Amino acid sequence: VGDVYMPKLEWLRGIALEVKKGETTLNPYSTTELTKISSNDDNENDAMYLKYFPENRLSIDPPKRFQRLFAEREKWTLQDLEPYISKLADKVGITQAELLLKYAQVVTDKEDGAQWYLAR
Repeated sequence: VGDVYMPKLEWLRGIALEVKKGETTLNPYSTTELTKISSNDDNENDAMYLKYFPENRLSIDPPKRFQRLFAEREKWTLQDLEPYISKLADKVGITQAELLLKYAQVVTDKEDGAQWYLAR
């Protein structure tokens, strides 16, 4: 006891989201508690948190699921979005790519070339 165990963040994919408390993408109306995982003493808004956001509690109806996902975050990377759509694709019998084409739009960041998925 006494030592703090820090799980690898990839183990929590589909269970929790990594968020900054000061991010605009954090849903301000959420009543879910945040768990602090890192801190920047200079700016508390830069501290990183985990937010419980389990995939299995989201609707299996694709429009409702994507609406909830984009209510939680304005933009997603494919890596962050994938755990929330992979089982859905299997359940509804279409590919992840088809789901993304129908319910999201991809935008490429001009500065770093990163791809982001936003609500359609």
